[in-house]
Amino acid sequence: MKNALWLFLLLIAISGIAFGYVSTDRNAILYPYQSYSFWVYDEPNGITVNLYYLGPTLQNFLGEFKRDSLKKPLKQSDQAVYFEEVKTWKRLEIPSGYFERAGSYLIEFISKSEKDYTLLLKTHVNGALVSMGESVFMKLWDNIEGKDVRFTQIVTGYTSPIPLSIAPSTGIVEIEKSRIVEETLFIETPLGILFLSDSLRQEYAQRDPLIFLTDRPLYRPGDIVQARAVLLDSQTGELLAQRSVEVVIEDPLGREKMKSVFQSDSWGGISFI
Repeated sequence: MKNALWLFLLLIAISGIAFGYVSTDRNAILYPYQSYSFWVYDEPNGITVNLYYLGPTLQNFLGEFKRDSLKKPLKQSDQAVYFEEVKTWKRLEIPSGYFERAGSYLIEFISKSEKDYTLLLKTHVNGALVSMGESVFMKLWDNIEGKDVRFTQIVTGYTSPIPLSIAPSTGIVEIEKSRIVEETLFIETPLGILFLSDSLRQEYAQRDPLIFLTDRPLYRPGDIVQARAVLLDSQTGELLAQRSVEVVIEDPLGREKMKSVFQSDSWGGISFI
């Protein structure tokens, strides 16, 4: 048994030396001034990263987003970012300057042992969905100036995307929940494409609502966000003091970034950074 354990550990060590490892963030979204980072382990022969700009339209993005596996485009890469030797775990970063154009990028990672690809979306627009009854209300804004952004096209569903016949506009847009497929919305704007996950299918009527406030309306990557929330009774609207509240924060692709349990104070409030 002991010999088998040592053999197992030896095989792990050998495989790490022989093959190396690249850990990428697939289907990532980059906002203004944000760089793209990934992890590399044990690539003494070096790793090369190439960028392919696929285009600015929603069709460019969805054409790759629906693929089971990403493949290198026939076109030449727009940029060979760099070549670097890595002998231990190391976090590498592609500066934001390489992603000046809004739209879709395919990133190619080349090492001695393998090739890997990931899809990235660069956008200058952000947005939010709020559920009320049988509808969701969408609002879009410029990530740099904070101004309202006019959308040009909305598509729902990722298996077989369906265009929604909604007239382009700015401000708050109402969308019936019954029209949203697979809880996803892809929005095309002059400032880029936005992916919003509509995780609003659950019934919230029996839940006590939280009203969130932040210290300012607009942030840049790396800024500290100070948030406060007030817990209300869903039936009476009264403040709920000394209650346990679980807060989950997700990115636009539905990936969990924070999950914590808080205790509301005597005024029904919770605060966190």
